[in-house]
Amino acid sequence: LADDPGLTLSASRVGVAKPAACAAVTDPAAAAVLGRAGCAAILRATYVDTTDSYVVTVGAAVLPGTAQAAAAARAINDVSAASTAVHAVPVAGTPAAAFTDKRRQLSGLVSAGPYVVLYTVGYADSRPKEPVTGDSYTEAEMKSAGTGVARDVLSVLAAPVPPPSCPGTPGC
Repeated sequence: LADDPGLTLSASRVGVAKPAACAAVTDPAAAAVLGRAGCAAILRATYVDTTDSYVVTVGAAVLPGTAQAAAAARAINDVSAASTAVHAVPVAGTPAAAFTDKRRQLSGLVSAGPYVVLYTVGYADSRPKEPVTGDSYTEAEMKSAGTGVARDVLSVLAAPVPPPSCPGTPGC
């Protein structure tokens, strides 16, 4: 999670939820957009940064193609961030144990190929939910954590598939 030239944070995955229907694990505005775009399923995972300060849940939505994913990402960006959140995935026995939808602070998304990766970020500790928009440092840190994890997930999902090879086999 590259935030500042002098500070690099990292995050570790602490849990993965079962695949779910898109409408079941996103807020209504995002669910409607993803449904119209033909979303097949969402796989969610929760990450905690190395300082145990921030929790990030990402949801990778699988769409029929690149055009549908790009259109869905644009449409979701047109609605307010508060209504585009993927539902939080708390993970027992970790700093993410208390991360619920009520503790989400901000949300966003990244997209490439047939995927839209939604993210939501909150505090790992018991700090109350307060709008982070009034604190530009915290807002930037949370946004950096969320987009960093989402981009990392997307870099694996949307990576080009290497060409097949069969070295040494007759007929290749």
